[in-house]
Parts: sequence; C-alpha cells; structure tokens
Amino acid sequence: MIAAYRRFHMLGCGFAVLVLATGCSTSEPSAKPEPKPEPAYGSAVQICQGLFGPEGAAALERVLDSTEFRLRDETYDLDLQAVGKGLQGRYETGQGFGDLEGEMCRASGRPKAGSVPYAELWIAGDKKHVGAGEKDRGPAVIHGANRMHLRYNCASPRVGSTDDLPLQIRLTFRDKRDGRKGADVLRPDYVAVMHSAALAIAKDLGCQNSGGLPDRSEDLPASVPEA
Repeated sequence: MIAAYRRFHMLGCGFAVLVLATGCSTSEPSAKPEPKPEPAYGSAVQICQGLFGPEGAAALERVLDSTEFRLRDETYDLDLQAVGKGLQGRYETGQGFGDLEGEMCRASGRPKAGSVPYAELWIAGDKKHVGAGEKDRGPAVIHGANRMHLRYNCASPRVGSTDDLPLQIRLTFRDKRDGRKGADVLRPDYVAVMHSAALAIAKDLGCQNSGGLPDRSEDLPASVPEA
C-alpha cells in the first residue's frame, strides 16, 4: 500500500513538472515576410521594347514629366514583335478589336507626391474593306476628350493584306497623369508618341510605303475631332 502510494505520488509530481514546463515554454517568433523588391527603372526607349524611337521617347518624357520609367517583367511587358504577331493573327482570323482592346503598352514614370504618372498606348487592328474612293486616303489623326487616335492602313506581303483589303492599324493614346498640363498643350507630344510606335510597327510588318506614314510626326495631317 505504501509502495503504491509512493509510485502514484512520484507519477503525480512528474506530471506536474511536465505541465509546468510546457506552460512556461516560449513559442518561436514568427518569420517576418520578405520585403518586396524595388521596381526597376530605365529610359523611355527601354519600355515596351522596340516601340519608341528617340522622337517618341522624348515626347513621352515631356508628357509624364519623367526621365525614368518602370520596367515590367515579361508577364506584363510588351514588345514590338508581340505587337506584330498579334496584329497579323487578327488579320488572318478576321477578329477585330475595339480601340481600347488588343495590345497595350503602359508607361509609368517615377512616383511624385504620392502619385504615379502613367499613360497607356493601345494598339488594335482589323481587316478593312476599302471602297474605291478610299484607296488614296492616308493616315488620320483624331482627338477626343481624353485620348487621341492614329489610324493607318497596312498592305503587307507578310500579313497577306492588300490595298483593297488592308490591315487597318489603330493606335490610341491616353494620358492618365494627375495634374497634367492639358491635352491641348500636349497634343503634339501625344501624336509624336503614337507616330513613333506606328512607324516601328509598319517597319516590322513590312507595310508598303510605311503605311503612308511620314518620317516626322509634324507632317501628319491635322487632327480632327472624334465623331
């Protein structure tokens, strides 16, 4: 009886010590989340690689009041070859897109005063049935309330488009920057950005006569109001 009591007493003490030890143990501190890497920045020529030449890059700097632009990873970035393939594919399948659909290049400058200045360039294309009276028409520039368009036709052996059934390419530029200088002041720069990208696309696709685009944006026809 005494021996049994001693064994029970020893077991009880051991259990108490285990409980106390467990209750007093400290948990491991939770690991801190890894800090997000800082975004990479580069020049305007580097974004959406191949779309902007010197004239377009300089205009984009004036529009966004920035000389550094965010470089996006391959998932979100756009390059000239991807634009050309997309436009060619839409012509071959006959699947057209609206002005704010298709391929999009986003240009984001350095944040300023808690705001990120950015603009969007949309590139869409479709088959265009050209009537007899339209054959000699060249590029057209159109301005709206908060955006501008540049439209031109591309006859290209690579695409399979012709003068009678060209690939119509439409570029739409939207300035999303807060506190911008005003569309009327920046309109020549908007046109220069679109013209630079349009020339690059026309060269990549092999558009005959560069789609009727002049060498300089200043030589494009005057813009007309959006209908």
